[in-house]
Amino acid sequence: MTGRFRKWFSKNPLPAFNSLAVAILTSLIIPGSYSVAEPKTLPAFLNKTEHVLTIVHPGDPTAKPMSYTLVQARGKDGEPSGYSMWVDSVICREKTCDVVKVQLHWDALGHYQRYEVALGSKLTKLDHVPFTEEDLAKLQAILKDPDSPLKEVEKESMTAKTPSSPGKPVDGVAAVSQPTVLTLKTAVIIGAGYTCYDLWHWSNGLLTGHIRDFTGKHCSEKKLITYLTSASNDSALFALKYSRKRRITDANFFEAVIDRAGKGDETLIKPALAYLRETAPTDQTYYDSIVSLFSEADSKKRLLILEAVVSDPQKPVVGFYDQLCDYLPELESYYEVHLFLNLMEKRNGSSSKVAEKATELLKHPKFFISRRAYWYLEKQTLPVNLKKSAEAFYIKNKDRL
Repeated sequence: MTGRFRKWFSKNPLPAFNSLAVAILTSLIIPGSYSVAEPKTLPAFLNKTEHVLTIVHPGDPTAKPMSYTLVQARGKDGEPSGYSMWVDSVICREKTCDVVKVQLHWDALGHYQRYEVALGSKLTKLDHVPFTEEDLAKLQAILKDPDSPLKEVEKESMTAKTPSSPGKPVDGVAAVSQPTVLTLKTAVIIGAGYTCYDLWHWSNGLLTGHIRDFTGKHCSEKKLITYLTSASNDSALFALKYSRKRRITDANFFEAVIDRAGKGDETLIKPALAYLRETAPTDQTYYDSIVSLFSEADSKKRLLILEAVVSDPQKPVVGFYDQLCDYLPELESYYEVHLFLNLMEKRNGSSSKVAEKATELLKHPKFFISRRAYWYLEKQTLPVNLKKSAEAFYIKNKDRL
C-alpha cells in the first residue's frame, strides 16, 4: 500500500490550503468527539471526495469543536486509496510555539503514511530553532508508530516548571517518574514534545477509525475480498467487520472467509465465526464451516472454536458433535481435551463415536490427557471392547487416578 504514496517529506511541499472551497454542510452527529457532514464529491477528474468533520482537537480536549476537511482519494478503479487532512502542527497555550500547517496522509485503512509541511513554513523546536533533517526523519518515525508511549501520556504531564526557568518545558518531556522520562525521550523530539504529541494523536487517534468507516462504507465487495485475502491480518479483520455490517452473503465471500480464517492467526477466528453465523444460508452450512475450520486449526484456534461452540445456546444440527470428535485424538493440549470432553458430557454424552475416540486417548503419551479421557469413559455405558480398554488402563494406573 505504501507504494501508492509519494515520499513522506518533500523539500517542495504542497500549499497550505486546498484551493477548492469547502462546502458547509449539515452535520450528522456521531458519538465521541466527531461529527461528520454528508460527503462532497469533487470534480471527477480529481478522483476525490471531501468529508467535513467537526472535531475536538486531540491535543486539547477542552477546545471548541472545529471543522476540518478530510479528503478521500480514489484509485483508477474507483476504490478509496488514501486520505489526507491539513492540521495545525501544535496547540500551544503559552503562545510561545510556531504554529504551521501540516498535511497528514493515511492509507485506505487509516494507517498513517507521511506528512508534508506547508510551502514556506518550517517546523520548529523551543526558542524557534528549526527542525533538522534528523528531526524531520525522527518525527516520521514517531508518527508511524501506532503503539507509541504518547498513547498513554497526558499532554499536561509533558512540561514542568523549574525554579530557574518558570514555565519552560524541561527538555520537552515531563517531570514525572524517571522511567517515564526515559521512555518519552525516545518517543518525542526534545524541545518539540507538544508538536510530537499533537501530530501523533492526529495521525493515530480516533480519526483513523472514521477513515476505516469511510472506506468500509464506500469500497466494493470485490475490494473487501482483496482485503480479506491479503497477507495482512489487519486487512482481513477490516474485511470481516465491514462484510458483517454490509450483510454480504455472496457464496464466494463465505468460502473465502473460511479459507482466510484457516490460514490466518487466532485473532481472525471470533470475527470469522460471527460472520459465518450471521450469513450462512442454512444451519448445516454454518456447522459444516466450523468442522472445516476445526479440522485445520492449531491449538489456539481450536480452543477459540470450542469456546464459541460451548457459549452458543443454539442446538446444532444432528451429527455435528460426532463430526467434530473425529479430531479428538489430534488435540494437543490438556485444556483442549478437557473442554471438548466437558462439552460432550453435557451435550453428546451417549455417543458411541465419542467413546471410541476418547478410548484412543488412553494411549496418549501425556498421562494427564489419557487420565482425563478415562474419567470421561468411566461415566459412560461402553461396549465390551471399549470397556476392556478402560479397565486395562485402570489396572495399570490405579495408583495415579
